[in-house]
Amino acid sequence: MADDKKKKDKAGDDHDVVLVHGRTEDGLGLRALRSRPGKLESAEIRQVEKGKPIHGGDVVSLKSREESPLLWDVDVQYSTGEQSSTVGPPKVSSDRYRANWDSIFGKKRRKRGKKKAPDKSTLN
Repeated sequence: MADDKKKKDKAGDDHDVVLVHGRTEDGLGLRALRSRPGKLESAEIRQVEKGKPIHGGDVVSLKSREESPLLWDVDVQYSTGEQSSTVGPPKVSSDRYRANWDSIFGKKRRKRGKKKAPDKSTLN
């Protein structure tokens, strides 16, 4: 009977559970489905890294469940809050965007060769 009560508590309205179903494209995180009251969301699970910003989402700790190695109970340590209500596209930048920033907006290369003398008619 005590086991039945535990199962009811876990399946109750205050549940927050993650189902892990694969790795992320870069292989550094896990893809998951998160179920909480009134919401079913796709999610990525990644380690928090010192000096890197947290872009949306929550900082959580996970506790494994006995019934499945892919199910985890979620304990929210820090929540970034709801999504911004601003109008327009999200202002995000990926690591790929940052890496290519210099190739787009970096210093202009000088053409090698003879320097052209300034036009005297435009000088004061």
